[in-house]
Amino acid sequence: MEDGRFWPPIIIIALAVAGLFGFRYLEQVDAANNALVDTQLALRQAKESLEGRKELGAVVDVAAQKLVLAKQKQKDAEQAQIEADKKQRLVEGDLRYTIKSMNEAVEKIRADAVGCEITEVVLLNGTVFKNAKIRKVDDNSISFLHSIGISSVPVEQIPLEFVEKFDMGPRSIVAQLEQLEASFGNAVATERPDPAENPKLLAIRKRIAHLEVQINSADAHKEKLEAEVRDYDTQIKNAETKGPVSFSLRTMRDVAEGNAGAARNELKLLKTEMEKLKVSESSLTTNQ
Repeated sequence: MEDGRFWPPIIIIALAVAGLFGFRYLEQVDAANNALVDTQLALRQAKESLEGRKELGAVVDVAAQKLVLAKQKQKDAEQAQIEADKKQRLVEGDLRYTIKSMNEAVEKIRADAVGCEITEVVLLNGTVFKNAKIRKVDDNSISFLHSIGISSVPVEQIPLEFVEKFDMGPRSIVAQLEQLEASFGNAVATERPDPAENPKLLAIRKRIAHLEVQINSADAHKEKLEAEVRDYDTQIKNAETKGPVSFSLRTMRDVAEGNAGAARNELKLLKTEMEKLKVSESSLTTNQ
């Protein structure tokens, strides 16, 4: 019986210990549940952040692609402008050379006409010159020596055949070509360099374009002079079969050869400068 007195305290202690452990267990379960909730929340936030980063990355990729395309378009536009400038310089050079050649041809025709005798010249106003001789021809008039004196006739009264032959008046071929050249000059004057372009590179490319024109013109001029030398050589060869060659013919041949030599040297200098500019252009393009 005495042993029965110890059981109630033991039971109470056991229940207290069990209750304590149960309370601690419940606390741990709540903490675990809270930790699980926090972990799930963190995972959801991480997932949302990752998705946001993917969207941002996609936006960045698209922007980068657009930037690459824009740079390529800019380079293409710059190259197209360079090619357009080059073609324009070539056209201007050809036009300038044509005008020069036409002027030389017209001046020669006019000079050769001085002293030519014409039995009768009928002006557009009805005036008739008998036994006329041409004294001088310019853009706007012809001076005649005729049976009753000397007369300077304005282009408005000169017969059309003379106007066309001597390329006279404001509608002459040379005058129209010069007007066309002036229009090119005005177009060039309105050009403005691209501020994004390297000024030194731009200057080199402009000089290269001009040099290409000069080289083409110089080469054509050299060919013309060399053709004159060959023509004189032919004349000398033909003259030698008939007898002594005149001193004047050999002198003219030597002068032509000297002019051709000077033209060859000029062409060589232009090509040397072009090679140096090409090297500089390549260097600047690589460093950009």
